[in-house]
Amino acid sequence: MSAAIITGLPAEAAVVLLAMTPIGELRAAIPVGILGYHLPVWETYVLAQIGNAVPIFLIYAACDWWVRLMERHRGVLHRITHAVLRHTHEKLHGGVNRWGLIALAVFVAIPLPGAGAWTGTLGAYLLHVPLKKALPYILLGNLVAGAIMTLATTGGIAFFKVFL
Repeated sequence: MSAAIITGLPAEAAVVLLAMTPIGELRAAIPVGILGYHLPVWETYVLAQIGNAVPIFLIYAACDWWVRLMERHRGVLHRITHAVLRHTHEKLHGGVNRWGLIALAVFVAIPLPGAGAWTGTLGAYLLHVPLKKALPYILLGNLVAGAIMTLATTGGIAFFKVFL
């Protein structure tokens, strides 16, 4: 299965772009890079980390603008935005209050939908944590999540080679 998964793009660019998506992030980019494109494990890990780091800056920079825009234009997008902001705040507020910013790193490190760099960055914004302070914790969480996904992917490959 070495055919281009994201048609017309080099494998490396596809992994970076997939890692930038809010649902895919590292959970999709690493398995696709290793299993779909047969890229070396180390290269897939590095490319996915780069791709997953880019939205951190974009999200944090756009939050004020987006929230102000949604306050002026009530409607479906406003309701969705409000629900996402409320849900994210509830997920992170208690942990950060109790454990500090290490809770942010742990949250980002969990490779499950609804956690990750996108939600962690949004949470940092909502908790009024300056990006300069939050960034090391978000990146640490990304490194751990990437290691978990890489081990899960390569471990799965090894398992199936042995038992099938």
